[in-house]
Parts: sequence; C-alpha cells; structure tokens
Amino acid sequence: MHFNLLTKPFIPATRTNGKPAFLSLMSTLELAGELREIRAASPLDTFALYRFLLAVLQWCNSRPTAAVLAEIPEERRLPGSFLKKIHDNSDRFEMLGCGSRFYQAASASTMKPNRPAADLFLDLPADTEINHFCHTSDQTVGLCLACSALGLIRLPAFATQGGSGKPPSINQAPPVYYLPLGLTLLDTLWLNWPMRAVRGDRPAWSSACVSIPSGHAADVGPMEGLTWQPRMVWLGPPVEASGRRCSRCGASGQLISSLVFAGGRSAKSDPRKWADPHVAYVSSRARQKRPSAAATQEETTAHRAADPLKYAETACTHWRRGMRAVLESIGSSGDAVAIRAIASAGDRLPAGCDLRVLCVKPFTKQAKPLDTNSSTWLIPSRVRDSQALQVLASTELCRLDNTHLFSVLVKALRRKSGDRPEIRAALASLAQEREGRLRHQFHQFMARLGKSDSTSVEKHIADWRHHRNAILEACVRSAHALVAKRPPLRRGVDSAVLGRRMRRAVDFADMTEDQDTSTPEAPNRSPSSKRAKTRRGK
Repeated sequence: MHFNLLTKPFIPATRTNGKPAFLSLMSTLELAGELREIRAASPLDTFALYRFLLAVLQWCNSRPTAAVLAEIPEERRLPGSFLKKIHDNSDRFEMLGCGSRFYQAASASTMKPNRPAADLFLDLPADTEINHFCHTSDQTVGLCLACSALGLIRLPAFATQGGSGKPPSINQAPPVYYLPLGLTLLDTLWLNWPMRAVRGDRPAWSSACVSIPSGHAADVGPMEGLTWQPRMVWLGPPVEASGRRCSRCGASGQLISSLVFAGGRSAKSDPRKWADPHVAYVSSRARQKRPSAAATQEETTAHRAADPLKYAETACTHWRRGMRAVLESIGSSGDAVAIRAIASAGDRLPAGCDLRVLCVKPFTKQAKPLDTNSSTWLIPSRVRDSQALQVLASTELCRLDNTHLFSVLVKALRRKSGDRPEIRAALASLAQEREGRLRHQFHQFMARLGKSDSTSVEKHIADWRHHRNAILEACVRSAHALVAKRPPLRRGVDSAVLGRRMRRAVDFADMTEDQDTSTPEAPNRSPSSKRAKTRRGK
C-alpha cells in the first residue's frame, strides 16, 4: 500500500472561479496561479498547509535571485527547476510503505501501534478525554489517508503538551499566527518566500532531524522550524471495513485506526534561538524572580490568546494586540520587528496594493474547538504606505485599551468592595458581542482611512470615536442592569450618572498617553463618592 503526497490528492483549495478543488502537492504547486486559496474545513489545517508549502519552496531554493523573484509574478507560475527537484525526491513524500515515511520516525516502526488515530487531531477525543461537540470512542475512530496526511502536517504548528514525555512543538503553547495573503495562492507564496536562510537548515523529510547537527548555527532555520517534529509517529496499516467512514470528512475506503504516537523533539533541550516568521513577538512585563525586587522588566513573548473558559473578557480582546502588531510591523526592519512575515510582505508589495492578513487563533488546552477561528484583515494601501496613518490607527487601539470598564462599573454601584465577581461575570457575558462590534467598526475606520485625504482624516477619527463610545456605553449600561440592585424608579437616575462617568472615562483615555492598564482612573471619581467616604469616616 502506498500513498505519495506528490500524486495523491489531500489539499483542499478554491479556484479563482470559486469552484472547489482537491489536489496533490505537485498539482497544487503547478496550478498555484489558478488557485485563489487553500480552504480546509478547519482553520488549523488551512494554515498548516500554507506553512507546509512554504517549507517546500524554501527547500527547493532558499536563496533565489532577484531575477527569479521578478519572473514569478510575470509568468504566473513557479519555475520548472523547483518542480523538478520535488519530482526527483518523490520518495521523501511517501506516507506509507516499508521504507522511510513522510513525517514519521523510522525508530517507531518496530513499536506496536497501540494508540488511536484520534491522537493526530486534538478536536477528536481520545482515552478519557471529553469533547462535547464530538461523541466517539477509540475503537470507532478511523481516518482516511488524506486526513491522516493533514494530521501529520498539522503537528509542527499546533502540537501541545501531551503529558509526560510528549513535549509541545517548537512554539510551545500554540500562539496566534499571522500570514500575509495575496489574490492567488501563487501571490501568497511569493509574499512569504524566501524566508531567512540559515546555514545547515533542512526540513524534516530531508533527514531524521532528531539531534542538533554538528557545527550548527546559532538559530533554528525556517525549514527546520516549520517542520519541527514534536511526536514520533508511525501510522498503522490501513484497513477497509464495510460501513465505516472517516471520522473527520466522512469518506469511505481504507482507514487508519491505530498508530504509534510517542514523544519527539523538545525545543527546551535545543540551545538555539527560534523566531517564527508568522508569530507576533510583543513586549510584556514580567516580575523578576527575586522576591525583594518589586520592579518589572520587559520581555518579548509570543502573542497568545487567553483561555475563553477562564478569561472570557481577555480572550475576546486578542484582536487589538494583534492588529497593533501588524500595524507596527509594516515598514519595519531589524530584529525588533513584531511579525517578520508582515514586514517582508509590506516591502514586497508594490505601491497601491492592499495588504491582506490571515489571523489564525488556535485552540487553548481547555476550550479546544470552542475558540478556534480565523479571520482575514485588510490593511488599505494608503494606510500601508503612510506611517502617520499607521501610528494613528495604533494609537486609537491603545486608547481603547485604556478605557477600564470594570472601574467605571465599580464606581457606579453603591456597595463597594475590593473585587466584584458579579461585575466581571456581567462584563464577560457581554464581551463577545462588544468586541465583535468594536472590531467591525475599527475595520470600517481603517477602510475609511484608506479612502481619505488630508482634510477628512479628523472627521473619520471623530466618527470612529463616536461609534466606539456608543458601543462601550451600551455595554456598561447592560452590565449595570445585570448587577445593580435598585428600585425601578431609581434606575433612571443611575443610568444618567453612569453615562456621565462613562463619558469621563473615555475622555480620560483619549487624553492620556500612558498605556499601563493598571493605572487608576482618577477622573472617574465624582464629588458624591467623596462625600460618601467622608460620612463613612465620621
């Protein structure tokens, strides 16, 4: 039994005319100019396939000349020499058989495949794990050969800690990924390739990649990082059983029900540095390890979304930080770039072209498919070409973060306490709708900036702030109605006072340039609250 990725279809895509296509690796690269995008059922599979294609291109030629890069958009196809190298090494993309296998460890071939095939996908439950959106058991799970290939390709970017001896992938807990998109698949590959060349870099299918090569460089190369193998996998024999279908796509035929799934490479034991080109590295404050040192120090960490089951309100606001990282990366250079792929694509795009960014927010360990989603952001060409407009849009996001809705609600209630869990619960219940409306209005604000001139920028800023204030005030009023214990005749007075305090908080956020969210909001204190404190003191 053989299943070679070069000839067997496993990549779901969309043609430029809107029709779906199911292609092999070779067909996808040959028809890249006729395909609009990769479109899998899961956003994780979509992004993983993009990364796999980029790793293949980097393996074909990691240092293309300027003539080769200029030829691709003109010819609307990849050079024939690239495809020839892939064809000459077709045995490296064989997923089954007795010899070497794609993304599988030869040392695991002698082990008994005693793990269920559901281990390849975290959205399929295995062992005693519970997934309320997928009810199945280990004995009934089966994966077709195409879905098995997607599961192997997904591991380098989205493998999490799997217990003792099963480390996460090279990025540890999966961060939020950002990928520049073009109008076609060929344009997308052209915008993201070539990546930074590193001496001794090699993909997982080129060698075992289980140890650090001798004379290694100080950094992990993009081919090795994009194909990092956190698991030792060996697929069990495919079996065709009547009445059974693939647990993911529903296809009938030969299914893989068992495999070897052991711990693979660990990034913690590798002393080399790794900077993912599609991850936003942002500055965060972390307390020093010494107990006596109360000061904070700046660290650069990958942008990860919070768990929506534990921190519902924080998880909904991840788009603000991501959008700021995208805006700050356009036109940047050096090691301080937040997202390297965005900076490279911004330099590659000609003037007058919009920048489209695919944002993939992976699952967290607890929520899993609850919070997996992707969205496409559009940066208008005028904003991309104007650093002043980029700073303006980023500043508006900072001011949005400086508006503390929790402190506004605390000051609006009569009973005071240090922490009000019912307020946090009320705000969390409204966070999803609030952030969805804010993100929609901000994207419209960006679109208006892209069509504006020097005389209409102020008007667009005023319109954005008007919509922002209305959304925030509506959220605070709704949360106040949920937690305030007031008679009906008193609620109208509270609503008016609450509106004034909300407007003062927003005005204070617009005036301040301090981006520390822990700063107390002095302007929100009203004279009535001061008199109440004086009476209590007496």
